[in-house]
Amino acid sequence: MATIQRTAGDSDLLLTVMVPDLGFLGDWVQRLADTDGSARTRTRVVMRVHGESERWRVHALSDTQETALAQYRPAPVPMTHEPDEADLELMAALATDGRRSAVDLANLTGLSAPTVRRRLTRLMAERILSIRCEVAHAYSAWPVTANVWARGNSRALDTLVESLDAFPQVRVCCEVTGTANVIMTVWLHHISELSQFEHELERRVPGLTVVDRSVTLETSKRLGSVLDRDGRRIGSVPVVL
Repeated sequence: MATIQRTAGDSDLLLTVMVPDLGFLGDWVQRLADTDGSARTRTRVVMRVHGESERWRVHALSDTQETALAQYRPAPVPMTHEPDEADLELMAALATDGRRSAVDLANLTGLSAPTVRRRLTRLMAERILSIRCEVAHAYSAWPVTANVWARGNSRALDTLVESLDAFPQVRVCCEVTGTANVIMTVWLHHISELSQFEHELERRVPGLTVVDRSVTLETSKRLGSVLDRDGRRIGSVPVVL
């Protein structure tokens, strides 16, 4: 499980899981359904991620500062190979502490520091690895998390993707299986803003209809980081790739 949310809505939990294949997912969901206390499960498969939380901004930096940092981001290149064992070991070490230096990673993996830097640059350029700074949402200006489910045809989805920059609330936008074929995780200043966001979403994206929503009561895990109730990191259970 990459992320665990306790929610107020039609379900009590929203779990984001990463699996090697659909067969593994089917077995995993069955085990979950057989767990004492599970009343029912509903599974959706992510087909495409249109907006990742890596692109989301608090807007604490000026445009000049953003530009200064951009020079350290490797230019994107096509993925040329699957990550090998050394790559996976590096990513696992960073998952527990993203601040580790190349020297620290070299000591942990047995690689040289230049090799570590070269591998990390390639992994980031090929979009296999991304590094981002998370914030404790309760201390930010966006303390409310909600999940919005919507339905739209292919034209509406194309319009939505083109319009994502107009919605700073959207942290993640995924195309999924099911009648509601889009899910968006949004951060809001106040819970009262949810209806306004949905109205603006349907206005800007003709053909897209909001069909369900839930409000997150607590996020106890986000991409492997274990969080307290205010969203501060208190531990790590990394996702095993």
